[in-house]
Amino acid sequence: MKDLAQNIKIDGKPFPTIQSLQPIFDLDKEDKFGTNILVFGVYVMMVVAILLALGFLIWGGISWITSEGDKTKLQSARNTVVMAVIGLIITLLAFTIVNVIGFFFGLKLFG
Repeated sequence: MKDLAQNIKIDGKPFPTIQSLQPIFDLDKEDKFGTNILVFGVYVMMVVAILLALGFLIWGGISWITSEGDKTKLQSARNTVVMAVIGLIITLLAFTIVNVIGFFFGLKLFG
């Protein structure tokens, strides 16, 4: 399969493989205006989203403990915990997606 990919040519150029992929351009070297502001903004939004999700997770856990067996309070606390976990998962997926997109544009967002 590797040999097949190496033999494919588009307009006389070899077909790109995973090993040949590089960032599209390096914004740090070109020092584009607003890059630092964009990176800082993404960083702040990620931290705030993670802290909010963890806060709601703790709040839902405390509500669950103090529900005293009341079915409506217990269901409300359970919904809070489930939504907090979903929010945390979405935030972490967004973090990963932003890092992958940033890599292809040459941004060094986190790390």
